[in-house]
Amino acid sequence: MNLFMFSLTEKALDWLDLFLPNSLTTWDQVTVACLCKFIPLEKMTGLRSKIENFEEEPNESLYDEWARFENPKDECPIIV
Repeated sequence: MNLFMFSLTEKALDWLDLFLPNSLTTWDQVTVACLCKFIPLEKMTGLRSKIENFEEEPNESLYDEWARFENPKDECPIIV
């Protein structure tokens, strides 16, 4: 957590500076705060829906199915 700020640049670093010292004490708090700020709710809702309603396509190989499932999952950092 102490080194997190060094991984940020520009807008993200400015955003982090708005918080009081020690107000974000867990990774869950940082994740939720960051997602609320930088990922629109509509995008998060759409990605969550794709993941939750995922279905196998007819004649789809396991490899192709897994790749298709991983794509929205990779774009959605957490499911709130």
